[in-house]
Amino acid sequence: MHTAPERSPGSVELCGSRLLALRHPNVVPLLVTRPLSTPLGLRPLGTLRPLEQILLLLIDAGFTPADALHVYRAYYGFLYGHILNELQEFIVDPDENEALLRLGLHRLPAKEFPRLPRAWPRSCGLRRRGRTGPGHQHPARRTRGTPHPREDHPKAVTRTQPRFVSSLPDLTDHRRPVTLDAEGASATVGETLKLNNVERRMGHDGPVTTHDEQLFLACIHTNPIDVQILKLAPLLGVSDWWLTAGALFQTVWNVLEGKDPQAGIRDYDLFYFDEDTSYAAENAVILRARELFKDLGVDVEVRNEARVHLWYEEHFGVPATPFTSTTDAVDHFAAKTCCFAITSDEAGTLRTYAPHGYDDLFARKIVPNPMLAPQDVYEAKTRRWRTEWPTLTVLPWPA
Repeated sequence: MHTAPERSPGSVELCGSRLLALRHPNVVPLLVTRPLSTPLGLRPLGTLRPLEQILLLLIDAGFTPADALHVYRAYYGFLYGHILNELQEFIVDPDENEALLRLGLHRLPAKEFPRLPRAWPRSCGLRRRGRTGPGHQHPARRTRGTPHPREDHPKAVTRTQPRFVSSLPDLTDHRRPVTLDAEGASATVGETLKLNNVERRMGHDGPVTTHDEQLFLACIHTNPIDVQILKLAPLLGVSDWWLTAGALFQTVWNVLEGKDPQAGIRDYDLFYFDEDTSYAAENAVILRARELFKDLGVDVEVRNEARVHLWYEEHFGVPATPFTSTTDAVDHFAAKTCCFAITSDEAGTLRTYAPHGYDDLFARKIVPNPMLAPQDVYEAKTRRWRTEWPTLTVLPWPA
């Protein structure tokens, strides 16, 4: 019969001290910085027993009593240093969750810190979960017409289904338990980064993780206009609708730069797809949207992507074939870094579309997407974006 090896007194002491420290993180700095001033011989016996056990272990292993004492001091110096380093994030900023930590890393200047964001583990919450259990929750940080062609509209390909669509939690209720992925990892909306599994999915440009999705969602959640549009849009009664463009990627840029989440966002694009391409049908939807979103205090641009080809060439100088879906239109934005969209149902269940993944977005790198939009459109957009978000890196239009 196989039996587990007996644990040594040293390993028991180490594990016990660490687990106790994780449960009471504010006590450790007190113990380290305020050592007992009582002479060793006058201390309570309970404080001396661990020392006696460690000395016994070391002397039995062949150390002299003096050397055993030196090893004991080195051992506890390592133990206290490791625990202090592990607990520092809880003591300095106990509300910092994994999303905020990763955002902080992505805010570092890329040229000066090219390795640190990549070296940090995807699931850097492994220690954070040590203090997440029954009765403990990480509080989420929160901050406080007539149709006309839109500059963000692009061209067409024959693809009817999104290549990357995933379920995301409801943003409208901060207390409601939700399912984050098919593996059963669950959390409240305020704990969107508390994942038990990392599921790899494929975008157009490679694998994407649920951690990236939830980091993206955490950023969008800071913008109350985005949240309200996602909550109200199902009431518009249109098919294949998605909140997209600057409402999303510019919100993320604002979070990365520490700005107000709504800063620099000129309007909020809400796209839908209806085979009735008449002007009258689209105008009727626009008028309903104007009434639905009137209390938000922002310009919500509602457009039927099925009719973009009717006006695109006149507006941008290049022809466009009909789109096959709203996500098909998103695929043809002037920059890959802009290709994001979110939709929801009446229950508040969200889906996100990110065909090129999130790495360039979090790195604030603008990558051209020469599928439809001409070079001058891309360059005009990036000039304005660099003015509003100066930390962006803009890649040149391909030759």
